[in-house]
Amino acid sequence: MKLIPLVLLCCFALVACGGEDEPSAPAAENTPAATAKAEETQAAGGGDAGGEDALRAMFDDYTKALGARDWGAACSHLAPETTEKLKSNVAQLGMTDAPDDCEGLMDTLYTQIDKDPTAKKTIDDITQTAKVSDVKITGDQASVSWSAKVNGVDTPVTQTARIIDGEWKLIDVN
Repeated sequence: MKLIPLVLLCCFALVACGGEDEPSAPAAENTPAATAKAEETQAAGGGDAGGEDALRAMFDDYTKALGARDWGAACSHLAPETTEKLKSNVAQLGMTDAPDDCEGLMDTLYTQIDKDPTAKKTIDDITQTAKVSDVKITGDQASVSWSAKVNGVDTPVTQTARIIDGEWKLIDVN
């Protein structure tokens, strides 16, 4: 298998998969728990619908988990549809017998990437330089604008997130 497509896929795996030609996400879950958590955070001064600070902190935890190769922690920050998208992307690379779970998919991808020092450096640079520049929250959905260095170039990315069971989860790259 060629490693370049795998590295590109993992760059997107860092940001919870996705692509411009895909619908961003199903309708957000307006569960009582999510609504109550959002109202609670807003009342406590945390900002709109769960708070920008909470979303930024979750994103930082996610990128740190990726850098540490802690797939359980990384996957805990992803919405379920993100795992399905990741599985689809892995299949497009021709990887057969890929695991079905997020942790297994991440491990499979990163095991391949970590074998190539250049690919590993690219991924590590992204996880170390990823910084949120803007968050726009509308109810229990959000748009997160961030950037990271990809081969020395600051590359902007927009990603969606939504509240699931009272917590922000990353969904898709736009």
